[in-house]
Amino acid sequence: MEETALTPPKNKWAERLRGRARMAVAVIGGLFLLGFLGVSRPLGQRIDDANTRLSKAEARAQLAGEVGGLRQQASAYNKKLSRGVDLNDWTNYLLGGIRTQRVKLIRMDPKDVVTLGPCKVITWQVEMEGDFKSLAKIVEWIENGQRLMRIDRLLMQSPGGGGALVMAMTLRGLALDVPDKNKTMSPTSRPAKIVPAVEKKPGGAGVRS
Repeated sequence: MEETALTPPKNKWAERLRGRARMAVAVIGGLFLLGFLGVSRPLGQRIDDANTRLSKAEARAQLAGEVGGLRQQASAYNKKLSRGVDLNDWTNYLLGGIRTQRVKLIRMDPKDVVTLGPCKVITWQVEMEGDFKSLAKIVEWIENGQRLMRIDRLLMQSPGGGGALVMAMTLRGLALDVPDKNKTMSPTSRPAKIVPAVEKKPGGAGVRS
């Protein structure tokens, strides 16, 4: 009878302990969930911000590399891009390069100057005769010379069937349509010096006014 009377209190305390344990687990779980949400959301936002900044930095680095490459190309072309459009100066430049080789200039006709942005495009129809080696050197000089030029059309023929060849080509040169500040003024274009007038007095030396 005593064992039967003691059993209900034990079950009662066991139920209480189980209820407290469940409550503790629920409280711990709730705190863990709140802490996880409170930490993960700001951390996720920081990660997204960092990824955004990293993408912008990579884009800027790529853009800086492209700008550096363009500046390098521009500096290479800037050395060859002449200032000012002077047909006589361009003609003398071409004649100076052609005369360095054993070729015969048949004709060199300038064409109309075309505007291309801030630049002018100068065109010539050139025809010359010579051996293949000399003609090849002239082509190399045109493409790698001091001025920005290109060959739009080139045709070689051997009219006599011998070693001499006739080369006809269309040349184009590019120049900035701005005056060249490095060119010195010619003596005729320089302003004359103004010499002060000398006023002569009787019986004495001249006195400058």
